[in-house]
Amino acid sequence: EDPPFAPAAVLEKMNSRFTASILPGNFATMFLGRWHPDSRELCWTSAGHESGILLKASGGLDQLRSSGLPLGIDLDAEWEQQTTTLAVGDRLLLYSDGATETRGANGDLFGRERLVAWYSRQVNSVSDEALAGLSDTLREYRGDRPRADDLTLVELICTTKSEVNNDQSVHLSHATASLERLEI
Repeated sequence: EDPPFAPAAVLEKMNSRFTASILPGNFATMFLGRWHPDSRELCWTSAGHESGILLKASGGLDQLRSSGLPLGIDLDAEWEQQTTTLAVGDRLLLYSDGATETRGANGDLFGRERLVAWYSRQVNSVSDEALAGLSDTLREYRGDRPRADDLTLVELICTTKSEVNNDQSVHLSHATASLERLEI
C-alpha cells in the first residue's frame, strides 16, 4: 500500500489541519477505509467513531474496532490501522452514534447490543431494505420523542467482479425520500 494514502496517514494529515483550524473543545469523529477490490481487502482506521459491524455471509459477526482519538483532540495523535479480508456476500454496517444513542419512550438507549442483534438478522436482506428497516426500527423505538442527534447509516456489500459495472464506479441508492431532517 502506498503509505501517503494509508488511512492512518490520511487521518494524521487531516488532524493537523483540522486541529489548527477549529475552536478549542471542538472535535470530529470519522471512520476511514480503503478498499482493494482485487484482494477484497479493507484497511481502516477510526478517529473516535463507532465501530463498524461486519456481518459475514457465513453468518458470523465481527466488529471493526479501532481506538483512535477524535480529530481535533490532540495535534500529535496517531491512529492504528487495521486490515481484514472480506468474502463475497459479507456486509459492513457503518453508522453514527445517532443510531446507538436513540432513546426509547422509557429513556433507555437503543444501544450497540440491540443494533448488533438487529443487524445479525439481515444476512439475506437487500441493502436498501436493511437500511430502511433499521431507520424504521429506530423511529419506532423512539416513539414520539424527537430525534436528538444526526443519524447516518451506510452499508457496503462485498460482491463478485461480475456483479460490478465495467466502469468500476460506485452507485449509491437514491433513497433520500425516507431521510429525515434534523433541525436544531
